[in-house]
Amino acid sequence: MKGRNVIISLVFVLALLVIVFIKIRNEPRKKPGFNRNFSKMEYSEYALCLMDCQQITANDITHILRNGEVLSMSLDLRKQPCPFYIVKGITKKGVSIEVFVTQCGRANKISRCYKNSDPSTCNCREEKVLKISFIKLKIDALFA
Repeated sequence: MKGRNVIISLVFVLALLVIVFIKIRNEPRKKPGFNRNFSKMEYSEYALCLMDCQQITANDITHILRNGEVLSMSLDLRKQPCPFYIVKGITKKGVSIEVFVTQCGRANKISRCYKNSDPSTCNCREEKVLKISFIKLKIDALFA
């Protein structure tokens, strides 16, 4: 009788393990979210031209990336290893801005930005150019 109870218990435990394994395997994978804690910003020449033309500062871009609403996300890791986001928000001055950003690790690559979604007023040409990087500095460290 004891041998029979051991076999029944063993079959029961194996059945539970199979059920748990199937449930874990069928759970949806967690998608990477927008990282608001970035350490490096890179601006394309086109983005810098748009910022200059529309009088958008780097502080405005940083404020939008930290506090703005993520409108859309494109993630296809087979084509691009880094996700692409469109972030919209209102600056401290009350101006609505959309920022097109690609995140690779802790770096944000800004490809373009529009004030009030109106890119038609600038004469900037979108070209494939080298990125211009700005490393984020702690202001407190400069005055210490």
